Amino acid sequence: MIVPAQEKSSSRLKLVTASACLAQIMVVLDTTIIAVAMPSAQADLGFDDSARQWMVTAYTLVFGSLLLLGAGSPSGWAFAPPSSSA
Repeated sequence: MIVPAQEKSSSRLKLVTASACLAQIMVVLDTTIIAVAMPSAQADLGFDDSARQWMVTAYTLVFGSLLLLGAGSPSGWAFAPPSSSA
């Protein structure tokens, strides 16, 4: 028998897992889009293949870091202890 507290915990775990999966899909999708668009940007801007690889790597690291930062901020706000007015 599932008690309400365990049910709430289970649904929260499912939500966190789904959010993590969605974030990973976004990173892979965004990296794919950048990899497809980068050759035309390379031709327009005139840089070589090694610079293109560095651009893709830097973009992926920045995007993933901002995604982690954005995911961590709301959880820090949501679990803040209530202020006491004593």
